[in-house]
Amino acid sequence: MSHHFQIRRLAGALCLLAPMLLAPLSAHAQNRMNAKAVAVTSNGPVTNVEAVNFAGSAVVNSRLVPDPEFGRPSLVMQFDLTGVTGTGAKSGIKYVLTSQEHVVKPFASNQNVEFTFPMATDENAPIAKVRTGSARFVMNVEPASGLITSVNAVLTAR
Repeated sequence: MSHHFQIRRLAGALCLLAPMLLAPLSAHAQNRMNAKAVAVTSNGPVTNVEAVNFAGSAVVNSRLVPDPEFGRPSLVMQFDLTGVTGTGAKSGIKYVLTSQEHVVKPFASNQNVEFTFPMATDENAPIAKVRTGSARFVMNVEPASGLITSVNAVLTAR
């Protein structure tokens, strides 16, 4: 097979593949999530564990996803706690949060999301040194776009 023919065949294949490769990029631009930063607050201790004071910002991303089958859209949310740190109230021990939680719920203009997350003294801490916490996010969401208009977050160590 000639070298010229191979180049033409490769160019033809690329012309056929280009629209398929670029289509997800344009769809991704339409389905981009809306980010909202929220300052976190702490809640008091829970039975016999040291209270942890949390500081920093969590980022909540949201996106409205239509459902043509059932007619009610879903809200896709991502909660990023990596911008939050914790400090033991008595010991002063520092904790890092590496959690990124994904939640999909039927759309409602008022959302209440709760989940647990790990927290450790450093990112590479062994599992024995990891504590858990709970996060509660209360949000108002704009119905047409899925944009979060207000959000409150409370984190509690367990």
